[in-house]
Amino acid sequence: MDYVMRRYGLEHQVESISRIHGKVFKTQMEWGSMYVVPLFHPAVALYRASQKAELLEDAKVLLGCLV
Repeated sequence: MDYVMRRYGLEHQVESISRIHGKVFKTQMEWGSMYVVPLFHPAVALYRASQKAELLEDAKVLLGCLV
């Protein structure tokens, strides 16, 4: 996640994935604006069932950015 945040000019927002998952970060690129939405890897639902609800909520946030 560190690489992605730095690559797209969000280095001041770098934190652990546990803190920033599901948050929307807007950045400006040469070709226009772009949204970055950090998410847990989908396998988290298999290995940590307790985080499945968080994963689904994060997916709703991502869907909201696409619509």
